[in-house]
Amino acid sequence: MNDDVNVDMTVKFVNGTEEHYTFSRQMTEEDAHIMVNKVQEALDAKHLIIELGSKIQIMPMNNLLQIEVNPVPVQLPENCIQGASLV
Repeated sequence: MNDDVNVDMTVKFVNGTEEHYTFSRQMTEEDAHIMVNKVQEALDAKHLIIELGSKIQIMPMNNLLQIEVNPVPVQLPENCIQGASLV
């Protein structure tokens, strides 16, 4: 896997607004085995915290409706439906 892959993330809020982020992939292929744990930790967390260079943004998880991440992480949780299409 290429370490300089950019990841695009869209956070949709319960009030209908959304924010878009881009960042370098934070995991290498060697770290893929811990990806499932990282996803689960994010789901269990009370806040989504994003470092934006000179500041951080902290969003309560109960204000978030959906988080989209592209490209798909190397490894996904067992309960993830794979190969689906939005119609």
